[in-house]
Formats: sequence, structure tokens, C-alpha cells
Amino acid sequence: TGNVETIGLRSTRIRTLEKSIITVPNKKMVDAEVENRTQRTMWRTRQSIGLVYQTSHDDFKKIISEIKSFLDDHKNIHAGSTVNLDHFNNSSIDLLVIYLVLTSEFEEYIKVKEEVNFKIIEIVRAANSDFAFPTSSIYIEKSE
Repeated sequence: TGNVETIGLRSTRIRTLEKSIITVPNKKMVDAEVENRTQRTMWRTRQSIGLVYQTSHDDFKKIISEIKSFLDDHKNIHAGSTVNLDHFNNSSIDLLVIYLVLTSEFEEYIKVKEEVNFKIIEIVRAANSDFAFPTSSIYIEKSE
């Protein structure tokens, strides 16, 4: 992933995000799928959010509703976001959040994504829930 710097007769030079140069033979470019990110009009975000099992049924519904409302009302997010209870994980109940940010600029995309993430933290904590992390329970039986 990077920016095309030069296209020559035999090769293409790409500046990576880490600022190094990669030279790719054009015969590989002909057979490869190339995504031109400068032509995109939106950035898609898909993330899974794991909440603790202690979250009540009503609180889950409230969290889902508030995240969905926030995304649908956001001026830089395309209408029609997805927020659903996705699946039951080992240590969490996971929500699936999918939305499209209305920009072609990466810097703007990550600013909006950060704003959404901070709002999700606020919504989850206000609803008497929290984010899950891997846990294990050990039960010890008494032998008599």
C-alpha cells in the first residue's frame, strides 16, 4: 500500500506508508488487482465491539439504539449504518458496527472514526456496561 511515484517502461515505483520505495515490475502490475484509493468517495468501517456478559437485555437494546442514532445523525457518515448484536464470544457478547465515512481523505476518515469510537465508549459506559477482555473462571471442587 502506498503512493505511485513513477510509472516507467519496465517498472512502477511505489512509496509505502512507511516511506520506503518499492519497485514493482510492470508485468506483475498487469496481472495484479490494483485499488486506486484516490478514486474512492467513502471509507468503510467494520468493527466488532465486545461487551461484558453482565450487560442486561435492556441495556444492550439501548446501546445498539444510541450507537445507531449517533451514526445516522452524523453529518460525515452515510445513512444506513449497521449496528447489531452479532455473536456470543468466549468472554464477550459482540456488537457488529458497520458504517461509511463520507470522505476520500484518509486523515478525515480516521478523525471521524476516532470521534465515533469515543462516542461508543461514552454510550456503553452510560448504559451501565463495559468492554470485555479475555477472562477465565476456575471452579475448585472440595473433595471430602
